[in-house]
This record gives sequence, C-alpha cells and structure tokens, in this order.
Amino acid sequence: MAFSPHPAANTALIVPSEQTTEIIVHEENPFSARQLNPAQSYLISLGSEGSRSTVRSHLGSIAKLLGFEDFNQLPWEQFERQHALTVIEMLKNKNIAPTTIKGYLSTIKGVCREAWANKQIDTDTYTHIKDVKAPRGRRISKGRALSVSEVQTLLSTCIQDRTNRGLRDAAIVAIMVGCGLRRAELTSLKYENIIFREKAIKVLGKGNKERINYIPEFAWEHLFRWISEVRGNAEGPVFTRVRAGDDVRTNGLTVNGLTKILEYRRIDAVWIESFSPHDLRRTFASQLLEQDVDLNTVKDLMGHSSITTTQTYDHRDKKRLEKAGRNLKY
Repeated sequence: MAFSPHPAANTALIVPSEQTTEIIVHEENPFSARQLNPAQSYLISLGSEGSRSTVRSHLGSIAKLLGFEDFNQLPWEQFERQHALTVIEMLKNKNIAPTTIKGYLSTIKGVCREAWANKQIDTDTYTHIKDVKAPRGRRISKGRALSVSEVQTLLSTCIQDRTNRGLRDAAIVAIMVGCGLRRAELTSLKYENIIFREKAIKVLGKGNKERINYIPEFAWEHLFRWISEVRGNAEGPVFTRVRAGDDVRTNGLTVNGLTKILEYRRIDAVWIESFSPHDLRRTFASQLLEQDVDLNTVKDLMGHSSITTTQTYDHRDKKRLEKAGRNLKY
C-alpha cells in the first residue's frame, strides 16, 4: 500500500512497510518498538478521556487530509516536516481557526515525539517537526455566556419538574454555572469527591490535574437536595441516569447524555437561545470577572494552565467597545 497523500498535497511519502499499517504485536517480541503505533502510544499517554476524544478526532482528520481512511494506516515513522506544513496549509485553506490549527499541530508533535521515543524517527526529523510554528491570529469565539435571567429561567424550568429527573437536572445546571465544570469533569464527578464539611468538590481536570472548587450556596442547595432526597450516599457517579418511570440508576451520565439533558431543558424553557454545555462554563467565568474577581483567581478556579486561556473568557472589553460604539454621535 502506497502512502498516497491528499490530491491537494504537493509532497509524496515513502511507501510504508506492511508492519506500519496497523498495530501488530508479534508473539516472539511483543514489546518491539518498531511494531508500536505512535499515535496509539500518544493517546494512551493523555490524562483524560476528554483529551483523548479531541486528539482522536484530530488524528482522524489528519489521516483523511493525507489520503488515509484511518490514522492507524498512516505510516507515522515516515512523517516529516513537509507533511506537517502540508496539513497546516490544507487546514488554512479550509478556513480553520488558528487556535484549532494549533491543536492539530500539537497532536502531530505529540505523535512524532512518541515515534522519536520509540526510535521510529531520528532526532533531526523530530527536531524539524517540533520547530514548525502554528499560524498566528484568532477568531471571535462562537460561544456565549448566558445572562442571569437565562440561568434563572433554566433553573426554574428544572425545579418546576417535580420528579427525580428535575432535581438532578437542577443540580447539574447549578453546579455547571456555579463551579464552571467542563462536561467531562461533571460526568466523572464522584460522590467521594464531595467535601461536605467545606461545601466543596474535588475536580479532576485536564492534564490529570486536581483542583478544589468551592460551591456557592444556591448550587449547594440543589446538589444537596439531589443527593439527600434521591441519589443517596453510595459511592460512584454523583449524577446518574434517570430512566422512564423516574427510575434512578447507578450508572453515570455520558458527555453526550449531558448535552442532550441541557438541550431538553433549554427547549422546555422556551425562549432561551441555543447554548452549548461549555457556554455554562463561560457563564461562570463571565460572572466572576464582572464581579471583579482577578484573572489569576479565575484561572485557578477554572483549572487553566495558562492565564492566556482565561483571558479568552473575558468579555468585559466587548461591553466597553459596544458602549463606545453605540454612543458615537456626529
């Protein structure tokens, strides 16, 4: 099988050996480095399922851009700087945002680092790939922060549903806007992670980093009602499935299940505009910043590694610019 690049690419790669087209483990040497797929090795090295999901998506797209059906078929040990540049150019031609392209490039570098560590590519090749720069620039975020009235309406819609599902969903919304959790952080939250004496939760975030989030009073009330009146104090996921007939199960929610729950509640609230689960995290950050909480504190509360990431959630300048623009007179 030839390594056939995408028709838009101006480069050609060497024909790979059969051993590189899939993960093959030989009985006589199950730990042979040349049999390891560096993409799979990189996925295993990631700390959370959320990160793996994102990188897996990147890998699939990269493979298709280079003419392969699956990233396991791509001979990563023959990847070079020119191929990384080709992928970047093709993504730019698709009008992909610079920050998103940066994520793709980070995935390429991560896989090539694994290939280098497994002695599948040499040091010079890896160094040239590592030195590739992502394009500069940024795009206006497609996300939004919900208004206070929207949050109140969303909570009210859940509260008015006097079922086990209503109690659960009110607690979910309250914790997401009150603590700024990511989808995967909420669905992986365990009863054992609740610190009752401090009204706080221990959250496992990106990069396998733990943090403590202190729960505001309104959110604690909803969470406590869900636990004390419905869920109980058994170990396991805090937020579990509720099946037809209001039957509470012990298995936790999936991130897709959480998205469907929030969309159902949004539609039930009638007038609330479309929002994503991550927009509830944006709402948390926006409210803190509007209440003049400093950026470093918001960074720590959100579990960000860099304050630069936190700054993307700061829309106070937008309101200042809007006010200035609308008040302009001639």
